[in-house]
Amino acid sequence: DLVTKYEALSYTWGTENSDKYIISDGFHMPVTENLYDALQMIRRTREESFYIWVDSICINQADKIEKAHQVWNMLTIYEKAEKVVVWLG
Repeated sequence: DLVTKYEALSYTWGTENSDKYIISDGFHMPVTENLYDALQMIRRTREESFYIWVDSICINQADKIEKAHQVWNMLTIYEKAEKVVVWLG
């Protein structure tokens, strides 16, 4: 069984009104300014590629059932991460 190593980002959402976007799997996704800043900082400090778990990107926020299920699993997600990066803004 192949397990993908990943890091997780814990951050404050900040205000939801933002004109910031990222590209994830080829899709433009709107993100909060605080998340955008966190991802930019992380990207500047890395030379190699890596996987990172971010709740607002990895959890379908429009699907209440998925969101409830994934929020319940967040402790496990953070525990199994190789590293947890904390961003307070």
